[in-house]
Amino acid sequence: MEAASLRRIDARLQVAQLNETVTIESAAVTLQTDRGEVSAQIQKEEIEDLPMDGGRNFQNLLKLLPGFTPPEELHSDAGNPQRSMGTNANGASYSNNNTRIDGATISYPWLPHIVAYVPPAEAIQTVNVVTNAFDAEQAWRAELQ
Repeated sequence: MEAASLRRIDARLQVAQLNETVTIESAAVTLQTDRGEVSAQIQKEEIEDLPMDGGRNFQNLLKLLPGFTPPEELHSDAGNPQRSMGTNANGASYSNNNTRIDGATISYPWLPHIVAYVPPAEAIQTVNVVTNAFDAEQAWRAELQ
């Protein structure tokens, strides 16, 4: 064979029989029928692995949940030394938020729309966010006579 020469090979191709089956299966979505709440959870893996603006404040991850505005720092360093962030859910004022750790409210007494203590992200196991239809354990009501 000579360099830079072409050879022609005529190959005969035949169409083979093709059998292919595609099966799509899905389980029915289970409806939550025992409660009327709308909630979401941010798990420890997400808190550890996802990037957070402005340090390791877990409140930055609230922007991943539907209905939340991007969290922002409120007030000066003197009025908010823990660098707590404010956000609102579904258009409600951020003054309506209630942040708790293990059931105890941690609102700053003089500025209740920010939290008094922002735990390190590595100390958080799960963030559970309920945006409406609260259970009795999550909301309180005062009745005036």
